[in-house]
Amino acid sequence: MKRCDIISIVKKLSFLTISLCTAACSALTCGGLTAFADTGAQTVYPESTFIQHANDGLSGISDYAANGGIYAFADGNSITVIESENRTVYEIGSLVTALDCSDGKFYYKDGTGTTFSLPDKTAVQNYTFQEYDELVSTDDGEYKLLDGKINYCPKASAQYEEIASDETFSKLKKYDGVAYAVGGDKLYKLLKTELEHVNPSYTDFSKTSQIIIGNTVDKLKGCNLDKPHFVSLKGGAYITSLNLDDLSGEYFRVGKTYKIGASDAPAAGKEALLLCKTGANDEVSIVTLGGVCYMMLTENAPEVEKPEAMVPTDNTTATVSIAESFAYSSPYVCNGTKLFALKSGETVKVLGKVLKTTSSELVRDFYKIEYTDENGETVTGYVPFGYISEFNYSEDEPFKTEDPDYTQSDAVKTVILVLVIVALVLIAVGYLTYVTTSDKTKKRNKGNNKKGE
Repeated sequence: MKRCDIISIVKKLSFLTISLCTAACSALTCGGLTAFADTGAQTVYPESTFIQHANDGLSGISDYAANGGIYAFADGNSITVIESENRTVYEIGSLVTALDCSDGKFYYKDGTGTTFSLPDKTAVQNYTFQEYDELVSTDDGEYKLLDGKINYCPKASAQYEEIASDETFSKLKKYDGVAYAVGGDKLYKLLKTELEHVNPSYTDFSKTSQIIIGNTVDKLKGCNLDKPHFVSLKGGAYITSLNLDDLSGEYFRVGKTYKIGASDAPAAGKEALLLCKTGANDEVSIVTLGGVCYMMLTENAPEVEKPEAMVPTDNTTATVSIAESFAYSSPYVCNGTKLFALKSGETVKVLGKVLKTTSSELVRDFYKIEYTDENGETVTGYVPFGYISEFNYSEDEPFKTEDPDYTQSDAVKTVILVLVIVALVLIAVGYLTYVTTSDKTKKRNKGNNKKGE
């Protein structure tokens, strides 16, 4: 086989190998990696799950106790206490056989017959539990439990009237002058001829730990590129703080959940900068206020117009003044809004300013800039004040002032003088070379003459 044929075959095999590797990498990027990173699931803010009720987490009520608006429910081996929308579950470790309240403190009896107090689970001696009764007297009258039905008799009457209900009742007791009974798996407060289901609510924010990021990363890149958008926070709605610096996983990194208008939360009607809308039909909004990012339902964050937020600029350009900087998709600095890098000394065009004085939602002042990258593509973004140094320019030719005494004669004289000096130097170098060479030749000739003698 000729050498040229071998080279041709090697070239063809190399090309085939490169093609196969390229195809494999392309398939991995467009198929495998993309499918793994984007499952197609969308962001959902689980506000509908925040409000729970006592009966939602109970399989049954083996006993109960009340202390004003605080309720305790025994359910098998655990006790659930609900107070001020907070739910606490105490695991007892054995069957709770009795539950009671006295002087504002809850007591229970476990499977060994020992009495303890809550919340410290301290053993208590000589405590007497209230027993179930068939007849309970209150200021309103008397309640009698008869064949699983509640009968009521007004205080000034001797006639009992059965309270209509499909439930079968038991466990009739009284707390703070109010009669209670269990019907089925529910607790009822007895109010003359009425039955009020006691099912106190509590907040449960555990679902916020699994809010899917979905395509929110892409949404964050484009919301405010035309202009910054702002929203008003609706009172009574819920917001959950977010960390937008780490969006590498499947779920958001979240912090505390607040109720707007509460003492530790933003006030109702407070305005915030909208970073993006995400989720199905943009039902979720991500906003920032006071340097903190939050997630909430879009229906609770109506947009407000703020034409004064963007201050326009005229014929303004600037240079990047710090070594490493970035432009952002919104006037808010975080990894989630980061768009493109800027190098020190690069030139950008300033399109406008977003200032804290007109937008108190921000934590710093920003420029909106236009930048042409190395590929010739023009992109826009926001940079904080201090990232660039602003200066004005004019598109006209710069104005020149001519010197009336200006002449080029001095310049010509200077050039001639330089040429003369260079010529003299060259002559001197040539002379020295000649003298040195001539001297060496004479010495060599004398040496040859001596050898001839």
